[in-house]
Amino acid sequence: MAVRVGGGQVRGRVLRVARGSAARPSSGRVRSALFSMLASRVSGASALDLYAGTGALGIEALSRGAAHVDFVEQGGRECAALRENLDALGYASQARVHRMPVERALSLLDGPYDLVLMDPPYAQGALAPLLLRVEPLVAEEGTVVAEHDSRQSLPETAGGLERVTERTYGDTVLSIYRRFGGTQ
Repeated sequence: MAVRVGGGQVRGRVLRVARGSAARPSSGRVRSALFSMLASRVSGASALDLYAGTGALGIEALSRGAAHVDFVEQGGRECAALRENLDALGYASQARVHRMPVERALSLLDGPYDLVLMDPPYAQGALAPLLLRVEPLVAEEGTVVAEHDSRQSLPETAGGLERVTERTYGDTVLSIYRRFGGTQ
């Protein structure tokens, strides 16, 4: 499976995917649509890529001008491939790879993040509680993107997060939340 960066500085570059990886990278079509919607929110952003897998979402953010990305992935092979991709693309100094479960990372990371990208395994379900756990790490006016299966619905609000748009691409849904007000 070839995963290519869809836009920005390293557009068209192919990402290495770990052999035997169960990661299900976001399709190029979905990533392209997502980053078109995010537009100016990416440049200079501090971002968090949860369930990073190949790192396609976070690397796409770096390619489009994000200042820094923290990647969280518990798979050893996936983390090794992600580090190789970051080195090969020249982004190693702008990224940290945290090899641990997302639940543990959420209690250790400081934030605030301008952009949080969440693409958990679809079988995992239960994204609503994860939104509540992520919310304290999101900067005021920050954005949270939850990619999920179309059979799963997410709430309009989660703590200080409010859904601003939801787009469907086949079986994939992008729910985009913004953190409004000074609730941090």
